[in-house]
Amino acid sequence: MEHDDHHDDPPVDETTPGPGDESTPGPSDEANPGPADEATSGPGDDATPGRDDESTPGPADDATPGPADDATPGPADDADREPAGPDGPTDGDAPTPPERICRRCSTVAATTGDFCPHCGASYVRRRTPWGRLGRRGRRITVAVVLVALLGGGGAGAVLKVRADDRAEQREQAARDRREAAARAERAREERESAEAAAAQEAADEEERLQRRLRTFTVRELRKAVTKDARGRHAEGVLEDRANSTSCENTDGNEDDLGEDSAEYSCIAVTETDGDGGSRGYRFSARVDFEEGSFTWRLGGD
Repeated sequence: MEHDDHHDDPPVDETTPGPGDESTPGPSDEANPGPADEATSGPGDDATPGRDDESTPGPADDATPGPADDATPGPADDADREPAGPDGPTDGDAPTPPERICRRCSTVAATTGDFCPHCGASYVRRRTPWGRLGRRGRRITVAVVLVALLGGGGAGAVLKVRADDRAEQREQAARDRREAAARAERAREERESAEAAAAQEAADEEERLQRRLRTFTVRELRKAVTKDARGRHAEGVLEDRANSTSCENTDGNEDDLGEDSAEYSCIAVTETDGDGGSRGYRFSARVDFEEGSFTWRLGGD
């Protein structure tokens, strides 16, 4: 039987490079053996390594740690450890408590608690809602407050303007009422004044009428006395003929419109002299102004 002893000859000094040593050979470094260098080996010169020369590591050379190399401590290692007490590690292993200063009593104490062992005050500083907001939250809060203040100020200004308008309207309405009342009062006064003036005018007219009537009645009396004296002259009772008659009020009632009658003394004048004096026949008369009548007789009182 023939054995195929032809195997690829591995390089003599070839080592498997690691990731850091690997270098790709260029064309100048590659050695291609030519025919003169090629040596055909026979069975005795076979370069194929046997099992004793194989470079593949066996179980003894494996880098994977076995149970003997395991880092997990066993019972023998636990004996070297110092046993812990019931409350934890011993004083040699316990951390030193930090020193804390109380904000209330200023006492310095080494403690891990949250309260001062001297006065009982809390070491923990309570943050206010403003402090818990953070910078962004505080900015947002300030912006909201400013907007609210500005909005509130605008609303307050609008409300103030409306209140001022309503107050002005009320004042204007009050002024209108006062002016209307003043106009009504002036109209009433003017009406009353006009009525009083009309009444006064009517009274004055009535007085003038009464006086004209009295003047007219006395004039009619003088005419009647003159006529009567001339008749008596015609009858021969009186010697001289009367030219005119003058009458004079004797009781003062002629000008008193409250009196309805008055007494008069009349002279039927028959002769006048140069100094204004006169002579004649005396008559007595009574005038009733209410009736517009009169009576007379020859002779005086």
